[in-house]
Amino acid sequence: MTQIREKGVEEARKQFAALLETASRGEATVITRHGSPYAAIIPASGLTRQVAGITLKQLRGSGKKLWRHDAAKWTDKLRKEWG
Repeated sequence: MTQIREKGVEEARKQFAALLETASRGEATVITRHGSPYAAIIPASGLTRQVAGITLKQLRGSGKKLWRHDAAKWTDKLRKEWG
């Protein structure tokens, strides 16, 4: 990957399509919120690499409370829907 860019949340929201295109060319973008890293858009080829000092393994469990009370139940339901 080349140099990692930074964009604020609002700017990233407005330029989402362009950021996806940038990622498809191999460039990563870190999305910041109030000046702190918040999320990243990275090329699929970079999923096993370290981005902005954070590995994907370190993000495990960072979606806590996004799936209501029973994450396993919701995951099973989605798997059935998606076939």
